[in-house]
Amino acid sequence: MLAGGDMPDVFWALLSDAQVLQNESQLVAIEDLVDTFAPNCVATYDQLGVDWKEIATTPSGHIYGLLGRYESLYENTGDGIQIINQAWLDAVGKELPTTLDEYTEVLRAFKEQDPNGNGQADEIPYCFSEDMWCAYATNTMGWWGIGDGAGSDTTSSKSTRDGVVSGSVNTDEYRQYLEYHHMLYSEGLMDQEGFSQNTEMFSTKIKSGQVGTYFAWTALEYLSSEQEKDWVVLPPIQAIEGVDPIANGEVQRSTIQKQKWVVTNQCEYPEAAIRLWDYQARDVESALTVALSEKGVLWDEYEDGSGYYFVVPEDTTPEFTFEHMKYTYGVVNDGPLLTIADTPKNDGEISPAAALRDTMVDQVDEYFIPKEDQLPQTYVSTEAIDRRTFIETDLFAYIKQFRAQAIMNGFTDAEWDAYVERLDQLQYQEWLQWYQDMMDGTLE
Repeated sequence: MLAGGDMPDVFWALLSDAQVLQNESQLVAIEDLVDTFAPNCVATYDQLGVDWKEIATTPSGHIYGLLGRYESLYENTGDGIQIINQAWLDAVGKELPTTLDEYTEVLRAFKEQDPNGNGQADEIPYCFSEDMWCAYATNTMGWWGIGDGAGSDTTSSKSTRDGVVSGSVNTDEYRQYLEYHHMLYSEGLMDQEGFSQNTEMFSTKIKSGQVGTYFAWTALEYLSSEQEKDWVVLPPIQAIEGVDPIANGEVQRSTIQKQKWVVTNQCEYPEAAIRLWDYQARDVESALTVALSEKGVLWDEYEDGSGYYFVVPEDTTPEFTFEHMKYTYGVVNDGPLLTIADTPKNDGEISPAAALRDTMVDQVDEYFIPKEDQLPQTYVSTEAIDRRTFIETDLFAYIKQFRAQAIMNGFTDAEWDAYVERLDQLQYQEWLQWYQDMMDGTLE
């Protein structure tokens, strides 16, 4: 559509940063229009904890998109959170582990003492899957104080502390992480198929009652409300004395999207198009209605006017869940921007099911990456992105290959040294410098 020039008046939640940068000549710059034609939006943006113009302005100095989604949604500040089967802990006479040794002994007990009670040695103490976005093997790297709080290739391959970006997968701490997980793998304490199984295989093991612990969004992904009651959060464990562990998340992680409503040069009346979005953003109730349907269905307001909360209707079914309702009745994440203060809360007293994820985050958010060590949300030039992705293709493939082999088969001192040397040959230091430049605001 962009390449052919046959475009609509407006792109609503369809363009990426790169697409905006690559097609600026076909879009309408709105920096001189927003104050006049989007006063409601500007009033909301000015309440943000960041400079919205810095976020929305491209390297060429123009603004093309009106902002959308949420400033930060608490449940989304974290990624996969580890949960452990409390019923299994009770069955083997163990407490929730708080040290690496205790965790190892719990996994051994899960393997040896038939905690699911079926008389078969079918237990998988720790289950993971490289195909499941929240259940990667890298999730536990944070126990050794490395990584940037998530399991993705990018965040697991660097550590940002006090604004300084350094390597994570070439460190002594990472080597200890690999050696520990090789021990788990060799004893059969972690899933032997984790590096090859797909999400369906992963979920089947959980549903069949074979798994003792895994990383999840919530247990309700695969289990019933009754089964979910057996699972509790396992906070990150400190693997090295004096080194604070890291959990998979970021404090007040921003979910702002800066090109939610983009006007094209095909639009005869761009001012009217901007006013239309601003009308939807005229107040909090309007923005919530666009996102989640009318008041009283999936959200409501506290009687004292102190804020808003999510509502989970009583008529949900396995075929038509709360998530299904959200995407049926509204545009969910594609409405006008809502600040943290105006975003509905998951209130456990009103709806315990809706609050489950928040209560999980409550138990680990003290270990999240602090705001000052999070990447800025500014635009990055396509040239800079191309430089980084060119490096990542071979670099990430090599890191993942070595990690899988090291955990499954172990490694020698010579193999470790060769691995570290190969990282530098694959421009690991240049990749880290790219992120340092982004943190410093000097990326070109």
